[in-house]
Amino acid sequence: MTSDKVVTRFHDDDDGYLAWLEQHPSGFVSTSDKQKAMIHAVSCFYLTLKDPVLSYTANPKMCSQFGGELERWGKEAGLKVTRCSHCNPSWKPQLKNRWFGELPAYPPGSWFPDRATLAASGVHRPTMAGISGSEGDGADAIVLSGGYEDDIDLGDVIVYTGHGGNDLATGKQIADQTMTRQNLALVVSCQEGLPVRVTRGARHKSDLSPPTGYRYDGLYRVDAFWIEVGKSGFDICRFRLERISDDNALAPGHPLEAASVDAPEGVASPKRQMVAVQRIVRTSAVVQYVKALHDNHCQVCGMRLETGLRPYSEAAHIRPLGQPHNGPDVVSNILCLCPNDHVLFDLGGIVVSTAFAVISVPKNQVIAELRRHAAHPIDLQALVYHRSLFDHA
Repeated sequence: MTSDKVVTRFHDDDDGYLAWLEQHPSGFVSTSDKQKAMIHAVSCFYLTLKDPVLSYTANPKMCSQFGGELERWGKEAGLKVTRCSHCNPSWKPQLKNRWFGELPAYPPGSWFPDRATLAASGVHRPTMAGISGSEGDGADAIVLSGGYEDDIDLGDVIVYTGHGGNDLATGKQIADQTMTRQNLALVVSCQEGLPVRVTRGARHKSDLSPPTGYRYDGLYRVDAFWIEVGKSGFDICRFRLERISDDNALAPGHPLEAASVDAPEGVASPKRQMVAVQRIVRTSAVVQYVKALHDNHCQVCGMRLETGLRPYSEAAHIRPLGQPHNGPDVVSNILCLCPNDHVLFDLGGIVVSTAFAVISVPKNQVIAELRRHAAHPIDLQALVYHRSLFDHA
């Protein structure tokens, strides 16, 4: 038996094969020859027919909980994929069957000689694209392979360049990128907090890259995205990814199926554990000063949340802290916002002009005037910087 925890292969292993069928009554099995693969439901009686001489698994059987995985496997193997006409197996479309988080068979540090082997493992399915994902599901994995000149790799923090517009031969950008397709998939992962598997290739220009092949380096979280002008003068989509600590990793992973999938069971008694994570130390006094000036009223909508014990508001940094923005933690770089407007501001739903007009980016129209206080200076260059990340109308 060999397994990537998504597709399992049984060859000359009847006991393992029959045990798998019993444990996965709603699963799928592929029988194949040199030209075609036929997919059956586990309940199909053909699967337990046995030649008096041969074993069940004298010819290899490929097994998976997901029919779409077997379909993908067959196509990648160059086989004609069909479905058994007797049991007529059905499954949800392949794009609704994406695996987020760790694959237990491939822990961080797992090495692959080439993209085909990496794809077959399930760690990063596409054999060419650097982003594995879709606009509907989100992105489950990326590869750093030296294809884009603007990538920044700091180890625990990666500033990743999106998909499209580059010359494959030189890595130079020759056209603008847009927040669509795979780039939008990374936006979805940011908004939904989905973990992203990161693999580094030998051609990626970094001391962290493997000398040959590809190495899976663990889970990262997308914590910001924006658009900026790259080294070659074209718009590029940028994504800041931060490594999830080993102690806080979302492992093992989970498959994302269609919206009708049953709700996850969760954990009745979540455990507590010590986790060491490097974070930027923010100056609490600066934040509290800005909140007090505005009496916890949102500078965009004016809302003041009353929690029953004390009012609540949030501090939003106009020019973000940390790499690659390196914004300062000072009064003039902070706004007092309600949670809703904080999210809209951080994710580019709203921007503020130097005339203090609050602009809805999707609608491309002014929706409010930023509320100000005489003792609260606002850095106009920071507003320009923030707007440049999102507003390209």
